[in-house]
Amino acid sequence: MAMGKRAKRYDAALPRRVLGIGTLGITLGISLASCAVGPNFSSPPAPDVNRYTPESLASPRPGSAAPKVASQHFVTGADISTRWWAAFRSRPLNELIRLSVERNPSLQAAEAAIRVAHFNALAQRGLFLPQVGVNYTGNDQQLATTPAQSPDRYTLHLSLIHI
Repeated sequence: MAMGKRAKRYDAALPRRVLGIGTLGITLGISLASCAVGPNFSSPPAPDVNRYTPESLASPRPGSAAPKVASQHFVTGADISTRWWAAFRSRPLNELIRLSVERNPSLQAAEAAIRVAHFNALAQRGLFLPQVGVNYTGNDQQLATTPAQSPDRYTLHLSLIHI
């Protein structure tokens, strides 16, 4: 019976040993591979390009029967509208963007966090104003005496004003 328990304990520890040896091997392999670059490595310079394509993009030239299309060109450094998709004048695209913004839980959580921070900031402004507080406590006491004597009773009224 003792032999069977020892075998089970060994079997349970075996996957941890294999995992540890495998992790050690992977870590060692990555460490050695990172040394292949060498200590004198420098990043290559960025390519000297000024456009997205090797040659200029030409505007489509339809035949004489088709309507005239204005030439297309890139405008670098221009401001892009925050509603850039509206330039396509696509009703389905506009509806899709509107629904995705309305129903995005991450945006809703971010807006809620901003509202909480705003109200916390408004609440903190109260610390700069004078603080006024009023407190009243009434307490009735009876002192223990011998049965032959009448009990001593008194009432304590405490009023506080905090400024």
